[in-house]
Amino acid sequence: MTAEHKLVEYKIKNLLVLRGSVFRVAFIYIAEPYQCYHTASVASALARIPDFQVTEYVNFPETIFHLNRIRQDINEPELPVKFFKKSPLAKLLGRTKRFDRERIVVLRENIAELNSYDAIIATEYTAGILKNMGLEKPKLICIMHGAGDRLVNDEALIKNFDFTLLPGPKVREYFQNLGYLNAQNSKVIGYPKFDIFEAVGKKSSFKFKNGKDFVLYNPHYQKKTKTYDTCLNKMIAGFGKQDIYNLLISPHIKIFHKDFGFYKKNIEKEK
Repeated sequence: MTAEHKLVEYKIKNLLVLRGSVFRVAFIYIAEPYQCYHTASVASALARIPDFQVTEYVNFPETIFHLNRIRQDINEPELPVKFFKKSPLAKLLGRTKRFDRERIVVLRENIAELNSYDAIIATEYTAGILKNMGLEKPKLICIMHGAGDRLVNDEALIKNFDFTLLPGPKVREYFQNLGYLNAQNSKVIGYPKFDIFEAVGKKSSFKFKNGKDFVLYNPHYQKKTKTYDTCLNKMIAGFGKQDIYNLLISPHIKIFHKDFGFYKKNIEKEK
């Protein structure tokens, strides 16, 4: 376990006050499987603490495969997993890939069950809506992911969390300057995702069969910043004319979402 990882465990453990013989913690993965790579190692660390009971909630069945893979790579046992309950409306939104709107509906539909826990830990701002929806008993904690500079529509929801764990001082200063966080309700702990990739790299490093280095193209999904539609074919054609590097294309999963502005409207409504 890295020093940053130990600090995550320490800060969460000391933030929470036990209400009984067993302290129940829910890690929620409301979006696609990529979310579990940001917090699964922390969930395992907390699960090792005596009298801590950790359960992971998933919205996508595929997330279970990734959780099992992570646990194998970091040599930790699997944890209890539950699916979020979904109404016919939530299922319809999922089938039509309206995932941003779906997660708002799913969170609202699971408030009663989440209120039975002592702490809820998430890795995205959207979970801050839970406080507006009636989440009262649990401490709400955010382990933030992403370290870019762009404005995010729902970042103001970070104010709703009882405590936020940050990847670095630049992000801390950004949110403190906005008045959303302070030294009492936040802490810089590094990037827990790196614990997982360090473990994965030791077990099975990735290499192309031709042995060449590669360039990673990781386009964003937001219309103002994404280059996927305009640059992808040109980039593929350009790389096809050289034989020095391979090209690895890894678009943000939300490029394939269908939102139509509903997510932004729901966020504004819940603020």
